[in-house]
Amino acid sequence: MRMIVVISVFLFTAMLPMGTRGESAAASWHCSGIAALEADTNLTSLNKVLASPKSIAFREFALDRLSGLLSQAWRLGPHSVSLLSPLLADSLNNESCAAFSAEDPAKAGFVLAVRMDSQKSKAWQEALAKAFGSPGEQFTAEQFTGRRWDKASSGPFWIIPAHGWLLAGRGEKLASVQSQYLKEINRHGRPVVALAGIWLEGDLDLNALASFLPDWVKLLKPGKIHIRAAPGADKLEVNATVIYPSAISWNSKPWKLPKELVQNPLVSFTAGRDLAAFLQINPPFSNFDANPLTNQFCAWAIGQMPLQTYMTWPVSNATNAMTNLAAELRPVVNPILKNLNGTQLLWQPERERLVWSNLRVVAPEIQPARPLKDYLLLSLFPRPPFGKPAPEDLWRQLEGGGNVVYYDWEMTGARLQEWRLLSGMLWFRPGKHNNESDSGLAVKYELLGELGNGIGKTVTEITRTAPNELSIVRQGPLGLTGLEIVLLSDWLTAAGPQ
Repeated sequence: MRMIVVISVFLFTAMLPMGTRGESAAASWHCSGIAALEADTNLTSLNKVLASPKSIAFREFALDRLSGLLSQAWRLGPHSVSLLSPLLADSLNNESCAAFSAEDPAKAGFVLAVRMDSQKSKAWQEALAKAFGSPGEQFTAEQFTGRRWDKASSGPFWIIPAHGWLLAGRGEKLASVQSQYLKEINRHGRPVVALAGIWLEGDLDLNALASFLPDWVKLLKPGKIHIRAAPGADKLEVNATVIYPSAISWNSKPWKLPKELVQNPLVSFTAGRDLAAFLQINPPFSNFDANPLTNQFCAWAIGQMPLQTYMTWPVSNATNAMTNLAAELRPVVNPILKNLNGTQLLWQPERERLVWSNLRVVAPEIQPARPLKDYLLLSLFPRPPFGKPAPEDLWRQLEGGGNVVYYDWEMTGARLQEWRLLSGMLWFRPGKHNNESDSGLAVKYELLGELGNGIGKTVTEITRTAPNELSIVRQGPLGLTGLEIVLLSDWLTAAGPQ
């Protein structure tokens, strides 16, 4: 399952808010805000989720947690969390644009402009004065008057009300962005040109943000990502471009599709080719003979019962490949699994299978994919002996697509529930406690349980459009896959691998 997680992490990273380009900015964005989505009557599924009491409760919990992280980073007073949470909510709900500088991890700078009336701006000023413990020093920038708080430990923090907008920032490294925003507000009443038919536009430089990213995101080769998201007919349509600093050698061998193995009723189907070309994988993992990341693979899930998930990839000789994989994989992986959760890979030569033992509920295994001779099969549960074949329309998505690197189709609600179960099994550490509070667990699982009902299909396609460029196209009711929703909720509640 590791390669599916890796690719979903790639897409999750590409979905992070970014935006309009800013000078010297590692990340930037322009977003219409959640209120704009709530006002769009075409987004039925998304708005049902946004209006849900469980979704609102989780959003409030996440904002409190993020406020706590900011309060700790800025070394504010003990009551600052309750003061910062409403400010973060305003930033999410209203139109905003921002730039983020990552040159100094200890004093990362940003400039944020949020559309806001004078009453709200005043509330921000009062809340920040309480959080910082003083009204701050008055200063002038581009004919606008603001307030600044200088903290030697975290750098200066400032706010500037400006004709229906409020600018807030930290540090001086993006002074040119602050000046540009204020000049545009003076001339045109807004810091940037209004979005037309787009909900979000942004940019992210993975290399510049390396010090801020969790380890699992660092599996991706660093590139610059530009993303645009627009509302459609009960879906968000996302387009992203990834530009790498140099050409990437990619193996585009024709698809070898295991049509005899894939069965209905499908709730997901995924295929990828030479994904290792776009990843940074440690040599012990990248040099396996039967490695689906350097080859190609197909993965699918059946909807008859939870966790009926499978993956297969072609090899030259299944019996030899299985023996070699078992010999290569166990010495590398077993020490990691022992430290993670006390599990291990067991080789059963008489049955030609490698079993991940001591997990709860499931025992994933790899073995030759019979009756086919030249494939290996990873299963969470034994594959049903009978079933209707997958529809031919599914294979047409890949056949003839010479530059398709990755394709994924899923019923997002059903897959979300499976990834929620797997997350609890794979990251479970006996005798150890994670960082989640009981309240965080409760609101997360209540929300994820509700999201499993009625969320339709999400389709993602990644194509290689140039030697140093990938194009990502996604359409789905929430703009995220089931795995990405679980990863996001785990991060917001401090669960999963840190």
